[in-house]
Amino acid sequence: MDKKALIREYKETSRPMGVYCIRNTVNGKLLIGKSIDLPSILNRQRAQLRSGSHPNPTLQTDLYAAHTKKWILTRIARRAFHRSSRTRTSPES
Repeated sequence: MDKKALIREYKETSRPMGVYCIRNTVNGKLLIGKSIDLPSILNRQRAQLRSGSHPNPTLQTDLYAAHTKKWILTRIARRAFHRSSRTRTSPES
């Protein structure tokens, strides 16, 4: 595939958008967020927490106190989103 075709294919790919939760299983604290690209935001949250550069200092401090294995990142709700048309579709499609 040429570069233009790859770019077009990427733009036409539907991305799951929705709500996510980062939960501390020790003290029950939650961070709830939303994103138009769930896989990317969950990956970013993990990377920021591992590197110590998360924008939420309380979450980062709790992570060091409770250790990484005590945190769970989950998707709460999800919808497919088409980048090219900017329209939502149901998760089944």
